[in-house]
Amino acid sequence: MKFCFCPCCSASLTKKKIQGKLRLVCSSCDFIFFQNSKPCVGGLILRGAKDKEILLTKRAFPPKQGTWDIPGGFLEKGEDPRIGLKREIKEELGVNAEVMDLYDIIADHYGVEKTATLNLFYFVKLLGNPEKPSDDISEFAFFPLHKPPQNIGFQNVKKVLSRLRKE
Repeated sequence: MKFCFCPCCSASLTKKKIQGKLRLVCSSCDFIFFQNSKPCVGGLILRGAKDKEILLTKRAFPPKQGTWDIPGGFLEKGEDPRIGLKREIKEELGVNAEVMDLYDIIADHYGVEKTATLNLFYFVKLLGNPEKPSDDISEFAFFPLHKPPQNIGFQNVKKVLSRLRKE
């Protein structure tokens, strides 16, 4: 994305080298416009003792509509990641969840704008059985961990599934 104006005072932004990196800086109030990754959470919902399966959700809307994903989504401003993940699972699967241990953190990009994301993956225990997909998913299903579907939508999901298979 291209930003031209300061979000604080509306003056023009200029490029300036700060701490060895080219940054957008306000020409009037010296506000530094840091362009940080957006935090996202994903729930690793596994079942089975020997031949583990993982729950995946199919995306109902762009980007990557029709591809498989991990249940989860973007955090709200100031939202605790565990609370945000419980919210996302309730929205998508209609059930409450217990968020367990943090498993992995993977940087990626999202959408046509290539928005930088920081994806936090937690193990999750569902506190009930999901009955029907809702919010922004069209379906959900359990897949063998050793043989996930081919059409996984995001690199961060492919990476976390690959790591899970190796362990």
